[in-house]
Formats: sequence, C-alpha cells, structure tokens
Amino acid sequence: MTAHPVSPNTVLANALTSAEDVLAPRIHAAEPDRVTFGVGTQINGAPHIGTSLVQALTFAAAARTRDRYGLPVAVAFGALDNAPYEITVDQ
Repeated sequence: MTAHPVSPNTVLANALTSAEDVLAPRIHAAEPDRVTFGVGTQINGAPHIGTSLVQALTFAAAARTRDRYGLPVAVAFGALDNAPYEITVDQ
C-alpha cells in the first residue's frame, strides 16, 4: 500500500465537482433571493499574484453561482488600510 499525503485541500478537491458545491447546502436550505460574495485586500504594499488570484476567482465563483442557481449575485469589494505608518526594512 502506498501512502499519500492527505490535507483538507486534497480532501475538499476530491469531494467536489465544482467549487460552488460548497454553497449548495446553504443555498438550498436558506433559499435566498440573492447571493453576495465578499472579497478584499489589505493595502500594505504592491499587489501580487495572490491578490489578483483571489479577486479573480471570486468573480468567477460569482458568475458560476449565478448561472447554476439562477440567482442575482453581487461581489462586494473591501479594502483594509491598517498598515503601519512607519515602514522598516531589514537589510
């Protein structure tokens, strides 16, 4: 028997057909009139690929959710600016 590493990510990825499957139980139970996704960023430096990826995937998930469940979907964007005033660089 070969051992394979198991993490919550691999378990979740193997359990879902699509990412919006995570929402299915909640949508079916609550029967909402609309769905709003919240996404944001902390303004503490130059944006990087992780920031872009999270924001882009939120819009993609919103579109798939709209198409799959026939509900109006919105994306609420927030920006958190709590970076310290003084920046110190260790060289």
